[in-house]
Amino acid sequence: MNFFLGEQCIYISSFNKKKLVLVNRYEIENSDDSLYFILSVIKESKFITQNFNIENWGINDENLISKLKDVFPNNTIHYNKESNYKNF
Repeated sequence: MNFFLGEQCIYISSFNKKKLVLVNRYEIENSDDSLYFILSVIKESKFITQNFNIENWGINDENLISKLKDVFPNNTIHYNKESNYKNF
């Protein structure tokens, strides 16, 4: 699963066996909004019972990452400093 976190929106995409499962953009106001949409995509992608990687770009929201680690302690979460996305 990948997400790009902007100030007012989050872009989320999920892949299974190198095939795109879901991609969407959501308007957000805070970390809890971001967490809600990420968890929703994880559920819709049927990743709940699987180990999967989370890659993120954009704003480095430590509060959001901490909550994700609490929910998915066995999954790898990787922050990428470089991004081809622009935050509008």
